[in-house]
Amino acid sequence: MRRVLSIVLLLTLLVIPATAVAQRFIATHTTANVVGVDNTVLAANTNRNFLILQNDSAVNMYCSFNKSAVLHEGVLLLPNGVGVLFLDYKFAITSVHCIGSGQGPNYLLVTEGVQ
Repeated sequence: MRRVLSIVLLLTLLVIPATAVAQRFIATHTTANVVGVDNTVLAANTNRNFLILQNDSAVNMYCSFNKSAVLHEGVLLLPNGVGVLFLDYKFAITSVHCIGSGQGPNYLLVTEGVQ
């Protein structure tokens, strides 16, 4: 299931119509260990074009933007690869904070596109 979602996201990125001026970006893949306290997953970045977050753990994760993460607030990412969040350039530049509903290791897969 997780692979299917990842393939769908990749195909979505490839099919999105190009603008008048094609812009290239560098995609960086990282993994964050999100435990039961606020974790700053990414700092704010005005050069970020998109952001993909995927919960690769067995617990729920909650993410907030430009503020500390708190359980049961913000965006819920369901466990085992089901929880995926895709943000485009209009929103992806803010800092990202996440918290896991259980102690780690709880892995959050992060793909960041920077121009």
